[in-house]
Amino acid sequence: MGKACRYIYRDRRECTEEAYPGSELCILHMKLPDDDDPDRVMINMLKEDKVEEKIDSDDFNFEGAKLPEVDFFTKRIKGPVNFMDTKIREDALFDKAMIKGDILFSGAVVGGELKFSNSMITGNVLLNRMVIGGSAWFEGCKIGGTLRFSGSEIKRDIRFSGAQVVGTADFKRTKSGGSLSFKKGMIGGSLHASGIQIEGGVFFDGAKINGSFRIDSSKIGNDATFERARIEGDVDLFLADIKGLINFERARFGMPKAQEKACRKAKQRYQEESDFEKVDHYYYLEMEAKRKQKHWLKKFLELPVQYVFGYGTKWQAVMLSWFIVVFGCALIYWFFGGVETNIPDIQLNWWRYIYFSVATVTTLGYGDYHPIRGFEILASFEAIFGTFMWAAFITIFARKYMR
Repeated sequence: MGKACRYIYRDRRECTEEAYPGSELCILHMKLPDDDDPDRVMINMLKEDKVEEKIDSDDFNFEGAKLPEVDFFTKRIKGPVNFMDTKIREDALFDKAMIKGDILFSGAVVGGELKFSNSMITGNVLLNRMVIGGSAWFEGCKIGGTLRFSGSEIKRDIRFSGAQVVGTADFKRTKSGGSLSFKKGMIGGSLHASGIQIEGGVFFDGAKINGSFRIDSSKIGNDATFERARIEGDVDLFLADIKGLINFERARFGMPKAQEKACRKAKQRYQEESDFEKVDHYYYLEMEAKRKQKHWLKKFLELPVQYVFGYGTKWQAVMLSWFIVVFGCALIYWFFGGVETNIPDIQLNWWRYIYFSVATVTTLGYGDYHPIRGFEILASFEAIFGTFMWAAFITIFARKYMR
């Protein structure tokens, strides 16, 4: 038997494989041959044969290996898969694989695509400080533990659409030359993406995050969308530099404080774009979240401010409330006969009750009609309401169309 490989693993153990002739390293750990190397084909075949040999013996420790490519498509694997510090010239394919254990890729370099689409992993997925020359594909993947992708650099996209992560997902300080997509995905814990740099957009439409969501101190080159997303915990977008637009349409929040911070960030971004329709929309949602955080009595007393006045953003709500009061009071006057007239031969019909209600709510004053005893209180309420509503309508209308 020849001399042993001199590769030292992270845990300080020595590789027990035999060194390749003329090298101090085994066939797996020796560097990949150059394209013009006459032994390139033979060495690559020997590397592939060694990988198959280890797979057949249920040995999935490839730490520090130098491989032309990896193809674990539809493989059934028991135990952890270790590719830490591995260099793979082309693609690493794990689509539809079943892995009962952890996936360890920390410090690895993949020259092509890294694919785990529709695979099932019962343990953790550790991809810290990786370099990926293509995209990282985890669409439809199910991960039974945590996902750690921090400090990695991906030349193209990061795709987790439809993926399910039972634990937390960590993308801190990750860089991507494309987009980060987690559409319709599920994260059982929190999502930590502080300090990420994404040249494209960030898409979490329809995603569900059972913990908090942190994307603070990050740089995103395009839109950040969370339409119909569900976020149960806190939201942190502090110092996030988002070049595109922010979309929280129909998103649901488990914490009112999270809704407040998310909608304030979106409002500020639309202010920069002078899109005042969206500014009003997110201001309304921000104020709604603030109301929900107050004492129960204050929350109750502020309901008219939200639903009648729309926090000064919804003139339609003001007009609708005005018409409801006018016709509602007219109905009460008509049903109980609460109005009388001094003009002889005048028959009080439905339209005259509406006229009386309009005259009352606009505070024009009465000439020929007046409320009977007991209905002065209703007429007084209607007049006071009308005074406030006209002032509110003029203020909201001027604010909306004169900016």
